Amino acid sequence: MAQRLHDVRRALGLTQQQLATQVGVSRQLISAIEAGRTQPSLDLALSIAATLHTSVETLFGNPLPSNVSWATQVDATPREMPVLCAQIDGHWWAYPAIESVHQEWADGLFVPKQNLQQGNLKWTETPPTTLVAAGCDPALGLLGKAFQRHFQVRWLFFNRGSEQALRALHTGQLHLAAVHDADAEELAVSSTIPAVTRIVLAHWPMGLAVAPGNPLYLRDIEALARPDLRIAIREPGSTARRWFDQQWALLSIDHNDQPRRFVVTSHRAVAEAVAAGLADAGLTTEAAARQAGCAFVPLVWQRCEVWIDRQKVNADHLSAIVDILQGTLFRHQLIALSGYDTVHTGEVL
Repeated sequence: MAQRLHDVRRALGLTQQQLATQVGVSRQLISAIEAGRTQPSLDLALSIAATLHTSVETLFGNPLPSNVSWATQVDATPREMPVLCAQIDGHWWAYPAIESVHQEWADGLFVPKQNLQQGNLKWTETPPTTLVAAGCDPALGLLGKAFQRHFQVRWLFFNRGSEQALRALHTGQLHLAAVHDADAEELAVSSTIPAVTRIVLAHWPMGLAVAPGNPLYLRDIEALARPDLRIAIREPGSTARRWFDQQWALLSIDHNDQPRRFVVTSHRAVAEAVAAGLADAGLTTEAAARQAGCAFVPLVWQRCEVWIDRQKVNADHLSAIVDILQGTLFRHQLIALSGYDTVHTGEVL
């Protein structure tokens, strides 16, 4: 930031004092900004950019957000907490930093206003250009790593079930979402997003994570009806939970007949619960089960798609994402994770 401001000012033949006079501040403040000792307010950043006939983004990266909206996709009341910020289609959103799959340096402290969904930021740093993705497939994080090899853009990845991720995409809180085996209702939602691109990420088997050697001989979904079993399942709104509930209904088993089950919010958490001995079985992906050291009983194949809002992702970024998904290297990376079928990876639907 400091170097860009210094270079543009010098290129226009202005001294620090001349610039300071034109924007109505002291030379010492301009010097401190160029030295990286302080950051300009949003109003000052706009004034400096106008004086130097350029944009705030060119000088300082994204402008400092003065007002942000709470963007968590869980039923939680906004509260004062560290957040990550992203500007999507001109609107600033604040995401709880603790919810990021990969630990990130917080952009500021969110302080809710009276209406709770809006807030101000304390100790804000200028957020970098950011793409925000959500889903429950770890391959989405891998896609982000590949993307960042081409662009100096932060890739935020939040773990969400398909329903939550799609709802967030629809309301403008995401650039892209991972959706598994979209049902009719989810496909109907896609029609309300004016410019959505759907690309196949991969196919994967979903099934039961069980203890090594499968000592309880669990072979199908019906086996989970045993009253002595402890079952880990995903949260309502996730594709895994929807499939589980559908199969449960087909077996005419009441949900209340399985009192020893508990809900977690990721495939990894399901597998880890089994590995830790907290559950006898859990419905998850093969990749999650293998990584946790569990045995895996496949039950059904599912297709995972990446849904991208073209109105919120610039053309260069969209083209790069498609190229990555269609590239051989990305497919090899997925295969190495175990449990991914990449025959259709990269197909635009």
